[in-house]
Amino acid sequence: MQRDVYVCVTPYHLYLSLLLIESKGNRDNSVLLLNANDTKIYEQFCSIKEKLESNRFKVDVRIRDKKKDILGLEEIENKKQYKTVCSMFGEDITGEFVLYNFAWNCQYVYTTANIYYKKCKTAVFVEEGALTAINPPQPLVKILAKKIQGGSVDFYKDEKLEGIYVQQPEIYSKEWKDKLKKLDVTSLLNKLKAESKKVIVNIFLSDLADTLKNQLVDVGIIYTQPLSEDGFITEEEKIDYFTQMVNYYSKYGKPVLKLHPRDASTYNVASTCTVLPAYFPSELLNLLNIHFKYAVGICTSAVPTTDAEYKLNINENFLTDRRFRLLPLE
Repeated sequence: MQRDVYVCVTPYHLYLSLLLIESKGNRDNSVLLLNANDTKIYEQFCSIKEKLESNRFKVDVRIRDKKKDILGLEEIENKKQYKTVCSMFGEDITGEFVLYNFAWNCQYVYTTANIYYKKCKTAVFVEEGALTAINPPQPLVKILAKKIQGGSVDFYKDEKLEGIYVQQPEIYSKEWKDKLKKLDVTSLLNKLKAESKKVIVNIFLSDLADTLKNQLVDVGIIYTQPLSEDGFITEEEKIDYFTQMVNYYSKYGKPVLKLHPRDASTYNVASTCTVLPAYFPSELLNLLNIHFKYAVGICTSAVPTTDAEYKLNINENFLTDRRFRLLPLE
């Protein structure tokens, strides 16, 4: 049986990894590496580690130190973790495993995945979201730093890279065309057995699943993004934008506000809107068979994957032009 290693940085990566593992029926020969880049995500990973292990998933959780990463000292921890991975399989797996990597952008492979990319037999990259291709370019100095630290920069040229799975291949560079493959999350969901769906839902939601199914009836959903956390706008602007969205789209039906896993803001909308917590990826709602009146976001891949009557990203180019606008659903 094929041995697989999944390098995840966010709960959404973990969610997609679980879909892939379960669709292939390869739970016993897969390892999940949950390598968080911030404390909030690390705490989320730690909270579900026991549930993963109780369902026979092999998993290792760690938090990365940004200062050590810049200095290249995280490579010591990378090597320790690689030994842990080998011990989970019971042998040295160098050159014998497939890497499923979410830790990349269009310029380079993140250092969190360098060692696994070097040691794998073949690799598959999966995009973080439908808007990965239009994220602002990385500074040249950062690209050079990653290259010095051993990160692959022109990874799309590498023979060991079997494919780069993305939701919209047409918006990526033409140089990538030989590697690009269509990421069809709906197809993965359709391959899952009912028991696998139940396991994944329980890992993230536990008893909250039934509450959500009963609560989210005849409502719309608005997705937040970590726009201030990532430095695109101020905290005050972000809160104002999503508060405006809650108020404006309420005329189309009562909304719920789903916090992004990295959104650390507090929104004062409790009187008009139910706020769904940040600790689970919004795409998980697809496994609960919840139909929404509408799904609205600013620049999020969650919108097109939602089961909703109306779907709207009010500005898919927000990361480059910073324009906020309220658009009608009709």
